[in-house]
Amino acid sequence: MWIKFKKIIFKKLIIKYFLLIVFITISTILISIHTNFAFAIQSNNSVNVSAFVGDYFLNISGSASPYASIVLRINEDQFLNSTVADKDGYFTFSNEIIKKRLSEFCLIAVDFKKIGISEVCFSFPPAESVITKKDLFLPPTIGLVRTKIALGSSATVIGYTMPEAEVKIISNGKIIKTISDKSGYYTVEIFGLGLGENYIFAEATFKGKDSFKSKKGAMIIVLSVTDQFNNWLNDFFSRLWKYISNINFDILWMIFPLFILILMLLFRLYPRIFSIITKNKFWKKFLTKLKKKKLHHGWFIGY
Repeated sequence: MWIKFKKIIFKKLIIKYFLLIVFITISTILISIHTNFAFAIQSNNSVNVSAFVGDYFLNISGSASPYASIVLRINEDQFLNSTVADKDGYFTFSNEIIKKRLSEFCLIAVDFKKIGISEVCFSFPPAESVITKKDLFLPPTIGLVRTKIALGSSATVIGYTMPEAEVKIISNGKIIKTISDKSGYYTVEIFGLGLGENYIFAEATFKGKDSFKSKKGAMIIVLSVTDQFNNWLNDFFSRLWKYISNINFDILWMIFPLFILILMLLFRLYPRIFSIITKNKFWKKFLTKLKKKKLHHGWFIGY
């Protein structure tokens, strides 16, 4: 009778101990999540501000594609300003402050769907007064449905330019023409690309005016059968590594012991659920070897 009462008291203590562990673990996880979230907010709220004093003004007007984002850059990599083209594809930069002797600026266009990009730079005599550039027709943005294709397959080139403009896709000396739709969107299929790297460029003509040539084209790689298999393996392992590296092991190491404790508690409270395992010859033999008698903690962890 005393032994039975002792077992009941011990079971209650174990359940209380187990619930305490659950509470501590959950509290630790919540504190960790709150700390990481607060740090992320603080990082996102940081702002870098920079400015410089100039000598003259730079005024630019031109066309790209409807609602395209246009970035104005000087001195190769120095951001000056950005704007968004209107619904007809026209944009302007007014009274941008520049330094004396500036001799080049670049315009980078990204279409509103972020399919592709185009970049063109303009050189001129060193600035000694206000610089004004008008009616600059930027090249079409250019993107690819797939950047790697099998030998013998076709490449799909897509992008944006001015509405109903004539688009020329240039690759390995071949020119394919098409007409953009009313939104400025175009698509072209290219066949017969050779093995390895192939560079594709896009130009356009709108209302008799030719676009400038883009510094950047699109690169597509044509793969052989062996290359396709190697590419598949690389892609598989890179995705696997990305998945593993994104796992929060701090939380995992807290959850794993908790999971083991839950299994052990269920095994003791509801042994019938695990009867299939315990009746198996291999597991029965394995559990028998682990089991140790006359231990005060034998009821909970079972050995």
